[in-house]
Amino acid sequence: PIVHRNVMRIMVRHLLGAMDCIAGDRLLTAAQRVANYLVSRCPASTITSRVTFRLPYRKRILAGKLGLAPEALSRAFAALAPSGVEVRGNVVLVDSVNLLRKAC
Repeated sequence: PIVHRNVMRIMVRHLLGAMDCIAGDRLLTAAQRVANYLVSRCPASTITSRVTFRLPYRKRILAGKLGLAPEALSRAFAALAPSGVEVRGNVVLVDSVNLLRKAC
């Protein structure tokens, strides 16, 4: 019984994670998905300061991971420009993490 309970807990955790992933793919716009991804890449200690980091994947792979076409990823980056996001190749510059969080 103890093993069964633990297996059930693990299965429920994975099911809930999968449901959140599906809901995120269906309920969020492309810009919101990209904004959430960028916020997750920013260090937790930076709230209002400027952050610069490199994308860990090529843009085509990142688009696939976010459930987007490569063109939609480019449009999402452009839509986030007023929120202080600038993309130069694989380098992302975020002027204010707090402003980006509001875009989520």
